[in-house]
Amino acid sequence: HNRSVVGRDARQWYDDAVQQVYREHVPHYPLVAGAESGPIYQAFTVGRVRFLLTDTRSERDPATDVDNAEKSMLGDVQKAWLKQEMLSARDTAAAIVWINSGPWIDGASVGADTWGGYTTERRELADFIAANGIDTLFMLSGDAHSIAIDDGTNSDFSTSGGGGFPVFHAAPLDKRGGTKGGPYSEGTSAESGQFGLVTVND
Repeated sequence: HNRSVVGRDARQWYDDAVQQVYREHVPHYPLVAGAESGPIYQAFTVGRVRFLLTDTRSERDPATDVDNAEKSMLGDVQKAWLKQEMLSARDTAAAIVWINSGPWIDGASVGADTWGGYTTERRELADFIAANGIDTLFMLSGDAHSIAIDDGTNSDFSTSGGGGFPVFHAAPLDKRGGTKGGPYSEGTSAESGQFGLVTVND
């Protein structure tokens, strides 16, 4: 018990420090949680494209927790915000870009650091996307140490289908190359020094 309390306290200290550094040194749009503390999720619009940046670290439950409806990568407040933003952008934007820091496409795996360890919540979000006809969404993601593209073939984790969308991973930049998650319809390239570029023609 004491160990878990110490671990939780250390994690909170680390989360607070990371959030403070982000607020002080990284240019950003207004943070939904406020300027003083809390998760660093945000949204902004460029042209007719709505960008939704989620924080999948600050509020996540431990990867080793049982993968059920109680386990979350986003936390209840941020998840409700994301859903509302998607609904609003569906009706007002030409495209929605969800910037998500971890691999979405991954098989279920106990303790996984990817969405493969949070499959119940992933299915909830995919069901929401399918049920609400959110069909202009694509994801920019990281933490896979590779360039990877999926055209939506492998990203549908909804119960009845219709919740898939394109997923782009970019990239290792100056880190070592590797692979995480998948499969990706267009494959992967895991060499170091790469990056991805998305161009929107409107």
